Amino acid sequence: MAGSYGPVRGNEYIGGVVYGQPAINQAPVIPLTFGGLVRTHARFTLPARNHPGAIIRTQKGDFDARLTGAMSTSSKVYSDCYLIITQGSALKVTGGTGVFRGAFGRGHVHLFFAAFVPRYKSGRHKGQCNPNANALFLQQTIIATAHIHR
Repeated sequence: MAGSYGPVRGNEYIGGVVYGQPAINQAPVIPLTFGGLVRTHARFTLPARNHPGAIIRTQKGDFDARLTGAMSTSSKVYSDCYLIITQGSALKVTGGTGVFRGAFGRGHVHLFFAAFVPRYKSGRHKGQCNPNANALFLQQTIIATAHIHR
C-alpha cells in the first residue's frame, strides 16, 4: 500500500493454518500470510473471546482490525466423531503502522476449528459421538478478506 502517488484501494487477503500439537496448545500461534495489496507474513495468536479487536504485527507494519458484529458460530459432528466448528464475523480495518498507516475498510473473517470428539462409553448414547466433551483441536484456520482504502 506504500507510495505517495495518491489513494490506494484494493483487497487484502490474510490466511493461515496450524495443525497437530501446535493447534492443541491453549493459545496457538498461527502463521499468517498476507496477499493482495501487501505481501508479508506474521505470527498471530487469536485474542480472547470477549476482545473484539486484533493487532497483527508484520514486518511491514501493524495491521489493526475490529469485529463489527457478533461472531456467528455453527458446528457439525460427522459419524466418525470429527467435529468442525465455523465462526464468522464482519470486520472493520482501523489502520495501523507502517504500510497500514491510514488504512481503512471493511471485510469478513472466518475461523475454522477441527477436532475429534470421544464417544459415549456408557448409557443410552453408548457408542455415539459426544459433542459436549472436551475436544483436542487438531487444526485451527483463519481466513480474512478486507477491501482496504488509504
